[in-house]
This record gives sequence, C-alpha cells and structure tokens, in this order.
Amino acid sequence: MKRCVILRYDEIGLKTKFVRYNFEKILIKNIKHFIPLTDEEVVIKRSRILIYTDDNEALARKVSKVFGLTSASPAFELTPDIELIKETALKLYKKGSFRISTQRADKDFPLKSQELNSVVGSYIVEKTNAKVDLEHYDTNIGIELFNNKAYMFNDIFRGFGGLPSGSQGQALCILDSEDSILAGLMIMNRGCNLLCIGSRKYFDKLKEINNSGPIGFKEELNDREKFFAVVMGKKLADYKSFPNDKAKFKVPVFYPLVGVETSDIKKKYNLV
Repeated sequence: MKRCVILRYDEIGLKTKFVRYNFEKILIKNIKHFIPLTDEEVVIKRSRILIYTDDNEALARKVSKVFGLTSASPAFELTPDIELIKETALKLYKKGSFRISTQRADKDFPLKSQELNSVVGSYIVEKTNAKVDLEHYDTNIGIELFNNKAYMFNDIFRGFGGLPSGSQGQALCILDSEDSILAGLMIMNRGCNLLCIGSRKYFDKLKEINNSGPIGFKEELNDREKFFAVVMGKKLADYKSFPNDKAKFKVPVFYPLVGVETSDIKKKYNLV
C-alpha cells in the first residue's frame, strides 16, 4: 500500500488527445514550479495525475489550488482485492453517518460500482454500527478503480478548474488597483501566462498569492515584449475609457470583472 495524491481535471479532458497531452505536460510543469518533485513521483493514468508522497494530505491541500485542477485527494494506492478494500475503508471511516462512492474505470473488476458500494458499506456497518446516509453524510469514502489498482480516500480539496497557466500564451496585465489583481488571476485561470506592468506593490501581492506558474514584471514595455491580449481590472462603470484603452494597444483588451461581483471573485480565490 502506497500513499499518494490523486489530482483531477475536467476541462482539459474535453480536448483532443494531442492537446490534452500537451496541457497535461504544462500542468505538471506548473505543479513542479511550486513543489519540488521528481519525474518518478508524478505519473499520469486514466485522466488522473498521481503524486507519490508520504506527506500526501499537506501536498493535496497545497497543489489543489494550481489552475487547471478541479480537486485533489490524499489517497492510498492498493491492490484491488475486495478484502483489502474493505479493511482500508474501515480505516478511512471517521465518525457519524457515511457513504461509499465508487468510480470503476477498470471494467475487469468483478463487482460493479453499486455492488462494491454495498459490499464495503455493509462491512463498515457490521464493524461500527454506523448509519448510511447518501445525502447528509459525515464521512464520504471514495474508491477509484483504474490503472489495475484501487485508490481510496476520505477527503477532497476543491480546486479552481479552468486551464493550466501557459497553455494559451502570454497576456499583459495592467496592475493599477486591487481589482487588477483579480483580473490577472481570472485570466491566468483561463490558461494565460502574465507579463505585468504598473504598480510593484500590486505585483508583489499577485506574486504572493499566485500558485499556478511564473509571472513577470516590467517597469516599462519595449517592442520586444510579445503578448496576445491586454488585461485590465476596470468595471462596467469605467466604460467611457474603454475606447481609449483599445486605441492604445494593437491587441484585444479584456475586462474580466465586467458583469461579475468583486466579492464573488475574492471568495472564489480564497481572498476573503
């Protein structure tokens, strides 16, 4: 039995095989930018990224916030033996009511997902007299069957989803307010690397909360800097200045905060 972290994505999985392969490479590169990992510690199996580490809970919590990932779970990797699965599920049971959630990608496993849920759930009830509650549970024990292994966990750390930073090219972010930091995060969440100009104070704050890839800062632009779009933190109330912005640059200008509540974006990125 090995300790590991299961990393999940959703939007990347909608891409063609070739594009998905490239996006997975970028995502792993971004992860390694913040967490020192060897190639042997990180593998890709069945639209899952696995990181092998003994400190899997702390790593899962940290890595879940890399853009492109929807969630991360500290897990055990084990032989897909029914008795071993039952024993591990009992160890993962915490307290109160519970449910078993199985995803069976390996169709060679002898039991279907609902059958395994029933077998494992019955075993926990027998050993603990705990109550099964499929909706208002206290403990959710996850079982994922793929890679000819069983992966089991009882915790999920939610991520931001989206695309890995760097998969969509470089954008220029004008950092001149707290809102421009949020705009920069939103465009990074859609796969862009950031080149920033403006306030060093706001750049340092963005750099502090960024965990999804390298970002750059320039005191002033020169003709050698390449970017496909400009990102600003302006809102709908600033619409009169939009034509001037678009006349200044020869690339599209994006205003991600138009039409959204700043408080909602701060909450999404855990800034409140």
